[in-house]
Amino acid sequence: MADEAPINTQPERCGPASTHGSGTCALSRTVRFEVSAVHEPTVATNTHSANPMCDGIGAWFEATVRCCGALEKHTGMVQDIHDIDTLVRTHLVHLLRQALTTPGTSPGNVLQTFVKHLGPEAPALESIKLCLNPRRSVTLHSATMHTILLTHQYQFAASHRLHNPALDQAQNEAAFGKCSRESGHGHNYWIEVDVVAPIDGCFTRSMMDTIVEETVIDRFDHRNLDVDCEEFQNTLSTVEHITIVCHDLLVNPIARAGGTLRQVRVWESQRTWASYPAEPAP
Repeated sequence: MADEAPINTQPERCGPASTHGSGTCALSRTVRFEVSAVHEPTVATNTHSANPMCDGIGAWFEATVRCCGALEKHTGMVQDIHDIDTLVRTHLVHLLRQALTTPGTSPGNVLQTFVKHLGPEAPALESIKLCLNPRRSVTLHSATMHTILLTHQYQFAASHRLHNPALDQAQNEAAFGKCSRESGHGHNYWIEVDVVAPIDGCFTRSMMDTIVEETVIDRFDHRNLDVDCEEFQNTLSTVEHITIVCHDLLVNPIARAGGTLRQVRVWESQRTWASYPAEPAP
C-alpha cells in the first residue's frame, strides 16, 4: 500500500501482477480531515494530520474504510487507496458539513447516507468507522445497514493483588511475580465497550454512558477489587477476569435499553489488555 498522498496525485502504476493470494483480502484505509459549517475546506499537504483542513475552527474526524475482495489482477489491489481518499474527502466531508447545521442528524445517519450513495464506486467496501473523538467511534457495516456499532472508552482506577490462597508464597511469586506482593498495587484501567444499536437512534450515547457509569465505574472506581467488590471475593482479579465480569454486568442492562453488547476490552496498561468474548459476533 502506498503512502498517503494528496487527492490530486495520481497513483503509481505497478508492474506485473503477482500470482500470489488468489483468495479474499482486506484493505483498510484511514483518512483524517476537518469539517466546519462556516469555513470552506481547503486542500492540505499534511495528509497525516488532516486533508481537507479549515483555516478557521473546525471539527476533526478520522474515517477508516475497510474493503474486502479479490485482488484485481492487473494492479494486485483490492481497492485503489486514492479512490477511497477521494470518496471520503468529497462525499463524507460534504455530508458532515450538512450534519453540523442540521439538528437531529446522527453519525449513523451520515454513514448510512454515505454508503447508500456510493453505488458502483466502491464495490469492495465492507465497513466504515467514523472516529468522533479519540474515545468514541461509530462503525457501519455495508451488510447490516440497519445497525451501527458504537465504541466508547471509559476509565476507572482500582487496586488489587494477584494471590491464590491455594498456593504458598513461593508459588504465588512464581506465578504472579511482584503483582503478588502483600500490599497490592493499582492501575488506571481503560474499558472499551462495543454495542450494536439500531441506526434509528433509539439507543443513544447518553444511555450507553449512564449504563457503564452506574454498572461498572461506580462499582469499581477507587476500590480495592479484592476487598471491596463481591465479584472478586472468590475470583482472581486478573485483567481477564475483570473483562469477563464487566461484560457480564453490562450485557443485560444494555439489552434492556435496546442495544446488544458485542465485546468488552479492558487495559490494565498500554501494553496489556483483554477482550471478551475473544471473537465477537459480526
